[in-house]
Amino acid sequence: SIFNCVPMKPNKRRHNRRNDRRGIALVEFAICAPIVLLIGFGFVNAGLTVQMRHNSRLIGHMAATELFKAGLRSPTVVAAIETKYETLAESLGIVDLDVDITSANDIAVVTTSLSLEANSAVPLKFHTAENLVTETHVYAPFTAAAGGN
Repeated sequence: SIFNCVPMKPNKRRHNRRNDRRGIALVEFAICAPIVLLIGFGFVNAGLTVQMRHNSRLIGHMAATELFKAGLRSPTVVAAIETKYETLAESLGIVDLDVDITSANDIAVVTTSLSLEANSAVPLKFHTAENLVTETHVYAPFTAAAGGN
């Protein structure tokens, strides 16, 4: 018969673009991934900034404590303590921490300065307005008259 010699076409479903959902996950990932990465880098950078501020404050406090133990008088002692704690900061991974100590009349003023850009661990710079963190603290010796036991 004539129907035997005509090849039959395979039964193909018509391609309906309205209901086609292939590739949606890839598009959603391409849109969401950069936003999620940016937010993640922001959280990491904010956490590291808080840690850097804490470490600079701690180093300033340790320098003041050692200064009171050594006696406030000698400029060479002050310079040695500044150098010691700047080196300690570098060993902790803090780059360009500057420790300045001024002492007079049993009072020490310790200023620590820290560049956030030099200490950023993420490739994006989230902090441009406040690039230099400076902490200044005034320390006085703890005496029994001030409430100690």
